Amino acid sequence: MICEDAFVYHVGGASFSSNPKARELIKRNKKIFLQRHPNAVLHHKREGNLAALEEYAKLQQEGLWNDGLALRAKRRIETLLSDLPRSLIKKWLWLRKIRKILHHFIIPNNANRGFIKNSLHA
Repeated sequence: MICEDAFVYHVGGASFSSNPKARELIKRNKKIFLQRHPNAVLHHKREGNLAALEEYAKLQQEGLWNDGLALRAKRRIETLLSDLPRSLIKKWLWLRKIRKILHHFIIPNNANRGFIKNSLHA
């Protein structure tokens, strides 16, 4: 479930630092979670952002588009582009995967798409 109206602010990276103890704790908790919920599927946040953008594209195609949705899509696109895989091959594969959705929003075929394109480069 994605809640578009909530924001969690992490100050100073204390929540998800590069601290080995924090990483080990996250790994341990993930293992416990998967043991308790063996059918759970944990997707990377990139996949969640892509799924949200695909839903926004459907809303736009159905004519259910407004400035609020355009702003949310803009933020999703910014997040999608700022959270690229580190590996060159994985990065290339990911960019190929998201190319269609990026073209849907960034190529200025109408005023709403132009808004996102212009906002991304602002």
